[in-house]
Amino acid sequence: MTKKQIEDWKRERDIAREISDPKEREIALGKVYDHRDDMMMECIQHQADRVKTSLENDKRLEGEINGIKTALAPCVESDKEWREKKLMARGAKWAIGVVIGLSTVVGPVVAIKICKMVGTL
Repeated sequence: MTKKQIEDWKRERDIAREISDPKEREIALGKVYDHRDDMMMECIQHQADRVKTSLENDKRLEGEINGIKTALAPCVESDKEWREKKLMARGAKWAIGVVIGLSTVVGPVVAIKICKMVGTL
């Protein structure tokens, strides 16, 4: 129920309570409470409709997300491959740096022999 509906209902209730004849007051209050019950049932129905709509939207969005994941899967795989190649390139760059460093310190022939012993070449 909206705030205005609640305020209007309270006004109706207060008017019904002010009726001096007990029988008429009882009839009026009965009608006022019936009106409140109807408004509450309508409110519950609106809430149920919103829940159903939310669930339908969740299903639809889940399908869309799954479609996007499926569409992106090849990109993710190629990204993994690219990262692996980049890592291998870094390793090769490091190994070349080691060989150059060794060759400047101990000479090229000794550096190559050390690299073959370690398994870098």
